[in-house]
Amino acid sequence: MKCIGYFEGWLDHKWFAMIMWQVCSLMLSALAIFCKFLEQIAGFTLPFLQLAISYVALLLINLWKLPKTTASWFGYIMVGLLNLGGDVSSIYAYTLTSISSAQLLVTTVIFWVAPLAFFVFKRKLTLWQILAIFIGMGGVVIVFLEDGVGDSRWLGNMIALISAICYAIATTLEEKLVHEGSIAIYLFRFGTTTSPISIILMFAVEFKTIKKYLWVASTISLIIAYGIVMALYYTLVPVIMKHSNATEMNLSFLTSNFFSLFIDCLIFKHKLTWPYVVGFLCVPFAIVLFCLFPYKKTEEEANQSFDADVESNNDLEDKEKIVEDPKKQENEEVQEPAPN
Repeated sequence: MKCIGYFEGWLDHKWFAMIMWQVCSLMLSALAIFCKFLEQIAGFTLPFLQLAISYVALLLINLWKLPKTTASWFGYIMVGLLNLGGDVSSIYAYTLTSISSAQLLVTTVIFWVAPLAFFVFKRKLTLWQILAIFIGMGGVVIVFLEDGVGDSRWLGNMIALISAICYAIATTLEEKLVHEGSIAIYLFRFGTTTSPISIILMFAVEFKTIKKYLWVASTISLIIAYGIVMALYYTLVPVIMKHSNATEMNLSFLTSNFFSLFIDCLIFKHKLTWPYVVGFLCVPFAIVLFCLFPYKKTEEEANQSFDADVESNNDLEDKEKIVEDPKKQENEEVQEPAPN
């Protein structure tokens, strides 16, 4: 408990929060590498087994505190199913196309969130954000054309986009659930929902494949590593988000694109063309442009922000009074004349 308190205390420092976002960004790149190596060693991955290990580990990590709430399970089940769909899609995408292309397309989630946020939270887009969406989508089209449309790369890119759409809907619902509930409730119900579903799918889809899989030290290590890193990632993100914001998260996760591009060229010998590089750079540029001109706050969000500031100021004044009162009491005791 003390360790968690110290960790959250450090997160109050902006620089430490940004470092932790980079840790999460490296985790995303590591997950992609694990999948690619599994595909190269064994010929294919085991998405449902990998995710079952991840979700069970996530549930065990967050099982120490059972939150009490009367909130409906429907929203949490939807988020769990959508994240499961996004995770499965991303694993297949990493094995069918290059890591850099798959991860680039998965990070377009912010562009899919924008129209959803308009309908769910009534957030209006700025003209700069609309321009950013067009630039980002243009970059995606260039990457698609350069990767080709006649082999597995095209299919992998399509699956990566499906993954991004799943994550977009899940992220929008997650924001709503976390604001209405708490991080502890979200993590517990997320793990409770995804664990049994992934285990059932694992036995239904991969049972025969698991028995015939190439079980050697390298594949076992990679599958276990994937499960642990994914569980830590899902646990860390909401904790850091509490002391940061979505804009900083999206900007920080841009580095995962460059990590993956570097790894793709260095380890997996992915050859780049100039149009591919231009299309690749269009997406992070568009995301930066999108985040530099944030949503126009709705009246409800503005009122909530104002109320939060007022409450924060009141808490600060109360703390100052508590500190001052003992000092006044000490001065009164000193000044009180001694009895004759």
